[in-house]
Amino acid sequence: MPHIDLRTVILLAGFMTALMAVVLFFVTRSFPQRIRGIGHWAGGTLVGVFSGLLFGLRGLIPDALSVLLASLLLYTALSLWLSGTELFYQRQPSWRFQALVSGVGLGLLTWFLLVQPDTNARLAVAGLSLPLFYGRQLLVVFRYGRPGFISRFFCLVLLAQIGVLLLRGSSALVPGLGSDFLEQTPIQVVYLTAYPICTLMITVGYVLLATDRLRGELEYLSSHDSLTQILNRRAFVEVCEWEMARARRHGRALCLLMLDLDFFKKINDTYGHQAGDLVLQGFVQRVGAVLRRGEHFGRYGGEEFVVLLPDADLEQARQVAERIRLTTAEGPAQLPPVTVSIGVAALEAADTNLDCLLSRADNAMYLAKANGRNRIEVAAAGTREEGGGVSPAAPAP
Repeated sequence: MPHIDLRTVILLAGFMTALMAVVLFFVTRSFPQRIRGIGHWAGGTLVGVFSGLLFGLRGLIPDALSVLLASLLLYTALSLWLSGTELFYQRQPSWRFQALVSGVGLGLLTWFLLVQPDTNARLAVAGLSLPLFYGRQLLVVFRYGRPGFISRFFCLVLLAQIGVLLLRGSSALVPGLGSDFLEQTPIQVVYLTAYPICTLMITVGYVLLATDRLRGELEYLSSHDSLTQILNRRAFVEVCEWEMARARRHGRALCLLMLDLDFFKKINDTYGHQAGDLVLQGFVQRVGAVLRRGEHFGRYGGEEFVVLLPDADLEQARQVAERIRLTTAEGPAQLPPVTVSIGVAALEAADTNLDCLLSRADNAMYLAKANGRNRIEVAAAGTREEGGGVSPAAPAP
């Protein structure tokens, strides 16, 4: 087989990984602090660079540095990577697991270097213990990762790295396949070229994961109201248009609720805007508990909110509105009392666009206001001004 300078391969891989460490450090500085774990990835990558450099100097420096210190740095790097992945997915770092694997692995490596020197035994220890770090990362990403290409790519890279390590570790136990760390054998050439490539791809995966998380957060911020964390007006309109098209395509019912908190300006004037914000947040939480999966809730503006009910007829929509009205009036004692007026409208064949449906629900809501507030008005079919009322026994003044 052609001669490959394995020492050069290791040092070149270390240089490329160092560049990725710089990239990760820049990502750490530029990304929001709420995206955790990136600093651990960057630190682990940098520590791994020094570990690779020491491994690459095997035979040129004392074994205490090229074996023990290099292995200590390698276990530290993988520990930082694993804890970074756990933090990235809002998991508690597995410090005990990491300390146990690192302690046992380093203890055995020290034994087989100083007490009972055995190169193949050291290769077996490293090849069978290091995959535990990658395997734990793989489990975290598989369980908590955002579905998509990037998570799958990262998992495949981790699997490849695990396979490379297990192949080298198990081959060291087979008579005739063992070799010195830098010896020119097929198994060693495959290992010392595949392992650095996989390591480099893992660091690329970290950058991709962080970028994907940031993109997801930006998409969320662009479609959700910053105060209440429900859909903003633009995003709600997009959802409504999609649901309207689906309802027409399949001949299904669809209803819209327009909600407006009664006398909300008085709450701001009497208790202050901070109290008003708490009222809005509490209202959204209570309404969210009433709605089912697949029903859409958005803030239309100020104290106005909208609810879209796919596959619901007028009677079902009225029942949902009544539950919302009741849960709003029964708000927590620590917040200023508030009630809600609700207009209900169903999608009709004459509704050429979303504005038609919104207009009828809005008119019904204003009719509820005019008829005493804290009540529900259902827009009559074929009209934009009239509605049939459903009021509580004691409407709010």
